[in-house]
Amino acid sequence: DDVPKIVEEGRFVEAEEKSLFAAIRSTVRRPPSTVNEFLEIVVKLIPSINSFFDKVLVMAEDEQVRRNRLALVGQIAGLSKGIADLSKLEGF
Repeated sequence: DDVPKIVEEGRFVEAEEKSLFAAIRSTVRRPPSTVNEFLEIVVKLIPSINSFFDKVLVMAEDEQVRRNRLALVGQIAGLSKGIADLSKLEGF
């Protein structure tokens, strides 16, 4: 199954999902084009990312919720596209 690229706000269950999505929307005006731009964005998102992973089970039993959470995480991972290969980092 392909992970959806579109996050559906109406499928959020936890406050941390909403908070992370809002942080992404307010921080990312356009895709970063340099490592410095990427790092500036990620540093701003770290509190919301940490809260999300501390409180939210991404692999929820409900398939639609799970797919939406994967799409949300995919937005963060996608920020590095063409800039950095996150697969070289442990855990990616």
